[in-house]
Amino acid sequence: MRLAGSFIITLLVFLGKGEKALEWNFGTEATWKVERAGEGLEAIVDFNAKLMRLATGFQFTEGPVYAADGFLLFSDIPPQRIYRLDLNGQLSVFREQTGNGNGNCFDPKGHLLTCEGANKRVTRMNLKTNHLEVLASEYEGKPLNQPNDIIATRDGRIYFTDPVFGDLRLKTQPVEGVYLIRPDGSLVRIIADEKNQPKPNGLALSPDGKTLYTTDSQRNVVRAYSVNPDGTVSNGRDLGRMEGKDGAGDGMRVDENGNIYATGPDGLWIFAPDGRLLGHLILPEVPANCAFGGEKRDLLFLTARTSVYLLKVKVRGAPSP
Repeated sequence: MRLAGSFIITLLVFLGKGEKALEWNFGTEATWKVERAGEGLEAIVDFNAKLMRLATGFQFTEGPVYAADGFLLFSDIPPQRIYRLDLNGQLSVFREQTGNGNGNCFDPKGHLLTCEGANKRVTRMNLKTNHLEVLASEYEGKPLNQPNDIIATRDGRIYFTDPVFGDLRLKTQPVEGVYLIRPDGSLVRIIADEKNQPKPNGLALSPDGKTLYTTDSQRNVVRAYSVNPDGTVSNGRDLGRMEGKDGAGDGMRVDENGNIYATGPDGLWIFAPDGRLLGHLILPEVPANCAFGGEKRDLLFLTARTSVYLLKVKVRGAPSP
């Protein structure tokens, strides 16, 4: 793979306070366009902002996650690697032999959680010791399908999706579902809806933690579920639809105002909390996932096929509920 363009690091020092603000400012500018669907998108996206290609030359990028220490991790699925991209533009291999590692997130202690599709498991890595442990690998005595995407809450709950892509013989569970790992480590399937949620993929939580959002790669919809006090969900309903020719409903994130960012057919789809489509961002490559980062959480990182992109937005990403 190669890094895009020449790299420039900007360091702003606020005299008197001794505080430092670090700014991602490298890469190659890429073309993009906006399709507005209603009022509200201009409060989120600066239509004149530069879309930057930070790195390229990968096979299929996924699972971006921004670390508190100021670096980005992301998966390249086919070669089974997780990469680290630093603020100075340096790219390095963070982990190899990930079992087609896909979605990533951090738990409240800063450990890295990864969905390892080919290994049919969810793992947790201690970044200080590199110790790797398996959190989930089977349900009711049968192996999981292909764990895909994952999120964690501040109180220790972990949600992940478990679809099947490619060879249907890899389907080792009766359904393609969504699971909850409780803080005590027990595993429960919370969504098993072959009609409305046949192929769950991405997932996110509302800022208040009361609503779980999912994407479905077969129906290309965003669905919403009410989160019960025990972490299970109820009242599933379609919230928004994504229509396009290339790609399918995939990863997603939520900003501090509750707006939903879903990667899907032909680009990034942005919905208001009530499901109104605000707009659609068309990128040079179809994105598979996204993540907020930066000191102000106003940098939107996008993994899209062979590259990683960055777009500065007007809002902040929601912290873990």
